[in-house]
Amino acid sequence: MQIKNKPLSELSDPKWICDLAFPVDLTGYLNDLNLKFPKQGQLVNDLYSHLKAFQNEIRLWDAQMVSGNGYHFTTLSAYENIAYAQYAEELKLLSEQFSNRFSDFKNIENRFNLFATPTKSIKSNVQHAPIHLQMELIEIQENSLLKSKFEAVELCDFYKKYLDEDHFPQLRKFARLICAFGGTYKCEQFFSMMKVNKSKHRTRLTDGNLKNFYVFVSMELIQTSMD
Repeated sequence: MQIKNKPLSELSDPKWICDLAFPVDLTGYLNDLNLKFPKQGQLVNDLYSHLKAFQNEIRLWDAQMVSGNGYHFTTLSAYENIAYAQYAEELKLLSEQFSNRFSDFKNIENRFNLFATPTKSIKSNVQHAPIHLQMELIEIQENSLLKSKFEAVELCDFYKKYLDEDHFPQLRKFARLICAFGGTYKCEQFFSMMKVNKSKHRTRLTDGNLKNFYVFVSMELIQTSMD
């Protein structure tokens, strides 16, 4: 800015610099969280795990700021006279916003855990499970073959290949509801490909044809994820 003859008085203000450094670090962490979401093959319980871990990290940062420790905020820590109490309040507010925004997920956290670990011990799992799933869960947790398969295969494959419809109808329905909306990676990937294909070099792809094709493929992707 000095080279361009546009000096900023704020850049010589230590308080202003700290107020800038704090969101630099924080938005870096938010960006890292954002990059974890669109990865292929993630189910909704995986996404919630990332979110829950980040909320715990915010609480950790808040407690450390209160005690005057900014270790995890490397940009901010390079400066002196840091207003730790102010930034702790900002982190507390952020934590509250995350809790409010994702309260619906918190309400079904037990169902995510049940979906991800159906073979765990009976006492810690079945008693708090929906009543219509309890009998089938006991069958799984006492079946050594199913328990070994659960450890050896992907989660969706376990539900699709080893829990047959005749013996575990309720768990099959439950798994479809939980895993069907894990992410939109496949749809986004497909739409990106179609956007590239719809170019001046391919004039036969009309907007009307593309719209119909989008609807068809979207329904196919949804059905595939539920199956």
